[in-house]
Amino acid sequence: MTVTTQKREENVQDVPASISVFSNIQIEDVDIRDTVELIRFSPNLHMKKIINENIIVIRGVSAFVDSKYSPVGFYVDNVCFPINYMQNPDLFDIERIEILKGPQGTLYGRNTESGIINIITKQPDNELRGKIYGEYGNYDTSHGNIDSYRSGALPPLSSG
Repeated sequence: MTVTTQKREENVQDVPASISVFSNIQIEDVDIRDTVELIRFSPNLHMKKIINENIIVIRGVSAFVDSKYSPVGFYVDNVCFPINYMQNPDLFDIERIEILKGPQGTLYGRNTESGIINIITKQPDNELRGKIYGEYGNYDTSHGNIDSYRSGALPPLSSG
């Protein structure tokens, strides 16, 4: 599997770091929909949920309770999500997820003392995609979501 954890494409077996990689097939097979569910499948990774905060812990290094920033770098398509409140997005149309454990400050900068979670989404194409899921629980509670979009270039506009 090809990863970009060192800012260039290389085989995961050639990366000299502690890394966990999840492909899009693995993510869909085990039905990972957000970061909380991702954490159950990666060793040395834990999440402390305090009201609406999501404090990610890698190798026992975490932010203190009232801290605004996390020591875990959280990136989606090379865009940093530094605040604890931002670190539990819904995972839709994901190509792969890379989790590096240990300090990553030389490549990713500050707030990566314990590691990073790097989420890479699928590149746009001309295919129509969609995803539907629903849940039903106790006391007639239900939850559902429908996501559909067309990615890539738009068809030319016709005149007349």
